[in-house]
Amino acid sequence: MEKKHNCTTRMLCLVLVLLCLPVFALAYEPVPDDILYVVNNPNPTDRLNLRTQPNESAPSLGRYYNGVRLGALSQPSNGWINVFVEGTSVTGYMQTQYLVYNPSTPVPSAIPLVTVNNKNGTGLTLREKPSSASTNVGLQPVRNGETVLVLGWGPDWCHVRIENLILTLNKNHCDLKGNVI
Repeated sequence: MEKKHNCTTRMLCLVLVLLCLPVFALAYEPVPDDILYVVNNPNPTDRLNLRTQPNESAPSLGRYYNGVRLGALSQPSNGWINVFVEGTSVTGYMQTQYLVYNPSTPVPSAIPLVTVNNKNGTGLTLREKPSSASTNVGLQPVRNGETVLVLGWGPDWCHVRIENLILTLNKNHCDLKGNVI
């Protein structure tokens, strides 16, 4: 009987560990200071475009608020730098005139804190990457009335920060008034 109880306990522990793995895999490491840039738009109500190429006519991959942390993938060149958004696999180009390199004082954040208001009341479909084919991380412990930070908006998605996770949410579940629906 002792052996059967021990086996059941081990199986239960294994199942619990496996259920927690996707959440642990999504936690991000902060961008190291030597490659850190922070969005610092002179108009804090505006957002900075992340572009596919280093020019203003290139398509936008998303628009990010002041205070969003970026990692450099290259050295600045001709007023542009190739970056990734902290905690994501999203990369593109931003104009360096709207960025601060490794700021000694924090950039005032314009990242909105928005309230979850899911009409179905079941939670939010959160994904690792901005694609419906990306891994669905399932329902996070975010209920109606709780808040999340929206780092930026893309054409079909938005990046949200929930505690130490940065996840992707289908834009159909966000409105531009600052509510996650």
